Order: sequence, then C-alpha cells, then structure tokens
Amino acid sequence: MSSEVSFYIPVFNGEKTINQCIDSILHQSIKVNDILVINDFSNDHTEEILKKYSEIKIINNEINKGLGYCRNLGVKSSQNKFIASIDADVVLDKFWLEILKKVRVFQKII
Repeated sequence: MSSEVSFYIPVFNGEKTINQCIDSILHQSIKVNDILVINDFSNDHTEEILKKYSEIKIINNEINKGLGYCRNLGVKSSQNKFIASIDADVVLDKFWLEILKKVRVFQKII
C-alpha cells in the first residue's frame, strides 16, 4: 500500500543524522513515494550523503536561505495530497505514518 503523503526534510549541516532520518521514512510500514530534501547550503558532507539515495529528490540552495524559506519550498515542491515535514535529526517509528492515518490526522481540509 502506498501513501498519499509527501515528506520534505529541510537540512543544514546534517551529516550526523540525515542517514537515520531518511532511512526511517524509507522503512515506514506504508510505502512513501515522494521524499524531498532541501539542502540549505550545507558545508559539511550532507550533500554527498544525500546523493547515495536514489529514492529522494534533492534541492540544493545556492546560498543559505533559512528554515522558513526551505519549509515553503518543501510545500511548493511536494506532489501529493498530504504533506509531512520532519527535521533532519528526527528518526520516525516504523509505524508513524500508519498511526497518523488510523487516528485520522490526514483529513481533507475544506
């Protein structure tokens, strides 16, 4: 079963945590088909780590534009009906998305 949820992750210098963050999305009990990472001009090894993932889309800012800009860009660039954002140092429980769907967090906003 695939979700109708896009995930976006704003990241700046997240080399220590971005692997675990992305892996926790990829291993959700409900398959996620749209993962976007906004790299906010990291000057560590974040970009090299991101390139190892064929399952994600990467937007690299040419200068550091800040968290607000990255969040807005993530929303605009997402492809699905519902959008989830997590920070680059968050590791999700395997059933996080499934639990949210069960408690009906994802409802159509009129």
